[in-house]
Order: sequence, then C-alpha cells, then structure tokens
Amino acid sequence: MNFVFIVKRNNIDWNDRLSIFDDLYDQRKLASAIAFDQTAIHINPNLAEIHFNLGLAFGKQGRKSDAIAQFQKARSLYQQKGNNKRVADIDRLIQELS
Repeated sequence: MNFVFIVKRNNIDWNDRLSIFDDLYDQRKLASAIAFDQTAIHINPNLAEIHFNLGLAFGKQGRKSDAIAQFQKARSLYQQKGNNKRVADIDRLIQELS
C-alpha cells in the first residue's frame, strides 16, 4: 500500500486518515498501521492522535519504550490543547507499560 500517496491526498481530511489507521489496527495489521502513522507524522507532527495511535500499536507489538515515547509526545500535545481526559488516559497507559 502506498501510504505516502494516501496520507498526502489533499481531498482526504485527517479524520479519514486516522480511520485508516483504526482499520489497519483492528485488523491486527500492526506493521501497516505503524508505517501509515509514521508517514502521517512527517506531514502533521503536531497531531496528538497520530502519536497516540502509534503508542497503541507499539504497545501491542511489545515495543514498550517506543510506545511510551509516542504516548509522552501525545500527552504533551493533548496537554497543550487542554484535553485533560486524554492526558489522564495516557498517564494510565504509560503506568501500565512501565
């Protein structure tokens, strides 16, 4: 799958792009989900949801340090937005991985 083409398409909004990750993740295609979001990060590095999704996928793969790093980045971005619920969710996930 050409993730660069899909992620860069201007007529697809970010919610649709994020749903592609969700579909890949739900199908347990973790390597593809990770590749998709890593491509997306280069285009929109300040979208917390991308980092959060990567944290979930890395966690499923047992890549704890990678998961924690992505969750920490997502946490920082959510905190900047004032999304305290998501910050608390991430704190719990990081604690479970530690």
